[in-house]
Amino acid sequence: MIKHSLKAIFALTFLSFCTSQEKTTEDTSKRSADEIFMTDEQLKNLSISITNPKKKAIASFLSFNGKVKPLPNLQATVTTDIEGKIENIFVKEGQYVKKGSPLISLRSMALIELQNEYLASRSEADFLKIEFERQAELRKSDVGSLADFQNTESKYKASIGKEKAIRAKLELLGLDSKLLADSREVEISKTLIIRAPIDGYILILPVSIGMLAATQTTLAQIVNPSDLMAHVYVYDKDIDMIKESQEVDIDFINASFPVAKGRVVNIERGIDENTKAITVHVQFKSPPKCLVLPDMNVKATIFSKDDEDLTFTVPNSALLKEDDSHFVYEVLDKRDTKKRSILRKMKVNIQDKNDEVAEVIFKNEFMENSKIAENNVMVLEAERMRLNEIGVE
Repeated sequence: MIKHSLKAIFALTFLSFCTSQEKTTEDTSKRSADEIFMTDEQLKNLSISITNPKKKAIASFLSFNGKVKPLPNLQATVTTDIEGKIENIFVKEGQYVKKGSPLISLRSMALIELQNEYLASRSEADFLKIEFERQAELRKSDVGSLADFQNTESKYKASIGKEKAIRAKLELLGLDSKLLADSREVEISKTLIIRAPIDGYILILPVSIGMLAATQTTLAQIVNPSDLMAHVYVYDKDIDMIKESQEVDIDFINASFPVAKGRVVNIERGIDENTKAITVHVQFKSPPKCLVLPDMNVKATIFSKDDEDLTFTVPNSALLKEDDSHFVYEVLDKRDTKKRSILRKMKVNIQDKNDEVAEVIFKNEFMENSKIAENNVMVLEAERMRLNEIGVE
C-alpha cells in the first residue's frame, strides 16, 4: 500500500510540473472549475484507466452486527435426576462426545433405596397377583365374598401401578429394570452413569470428584456447532428490507474463519428494550474444521434478490466520496487544443452496491457508451483542487 501511495505522489508531482511547464510555454484551452486536462501519458503514469458504465442487476445488501447462538435442540445442560456424589469423570472440557457416551458416574444412596423400593413393590405385586387369582377362583365357586375379592383386586391393581411407576423412574435414570425383574440373585447398582444427551463439544464441566450433585446442579454443558443461529440486530429503519429466506454472509469479527453462508429463518415481532433493535434469526452451518462457539461476535451481510431491473453500474474504484456525496470523473469525447483528454467531475447518487460495483443514478443524461475514469481518482481530485487554488485555467 505504501508503494502505491509513493507512486501516486510521484505521479502527482510529475503532473504538477508538466502543468506548470505547459502554462508558461503554451496557451491552454479554457478549463472550468470541475474539469481537468490530462494527456494519455499522464493517465498511464497515474495508472488511471477508462471504462464504460454497464447495465446490470446487482443484489443489494445491508450489514448488521450480531451474536452466535446454538439451536435449542443442539445444546444441552446435563443434570442428574437423583442425588449422589461424583465418583468418576470420564471427559474434559473441549472434548467431542457422541450421544450416549459416559460423562460422569455418581455414587448414590438414593439410587440404592429406589432399587430396593422397586424390588419390594415387585414382590408385593407378585404376592397380590396370587391372592387375586385365588379370590377369583373362590368367586367362581360361590365360596368367597364379593367384598374380599374387590379389596384384593384393588390392592393388586395399586401394586401394579406402583411397580410401573418405580420402573419408569429407574429407566429414566438409565437402569434396565428388566434385569432387576428377571434376576434371581438381584445385584443392586451403587453407581449411576450420566451420559451425553446429544453429540457435541463439552463447553462447561464445573464438577470435581467427591462433589455432591443435586438435581438442580449443572454437571456439564454440551453444544453441537454443526448448525448454528446468529441473532442479528436490525433497527426499525432497515427492517422493511429484511425478509425470510434471504441469503446471509456470516463474517466472524474476531476470528479468521471463512465466511459462512446462512439464511434468514425468522424475524421477531417486537423491539428489544435494551438494544432498541429487532432480532433477526439467521441459521447457518459452521465452516469446516472451525470451532464456532456461542456468543461469538459476527457481522451479517444480508442480500436482497428483489431488484431484477438492469441499471447503470460503475466500479467502486471509479467513485470519489466526499462526506455523504459521491462523484465520478466523466471523460468527455472532445479534447482541448493540446489534444488532452477532458475529465469532468460529476455528482452521482448511489443506490445498491456490492464489493465490486455500485448502482448509480446520474443527474444528467448518461449513456452506456459514456466513459469514466477508474483507479486513483483521488489523484485527479487533488490535482483539480490544486489548479483551482493557483488559478490555472
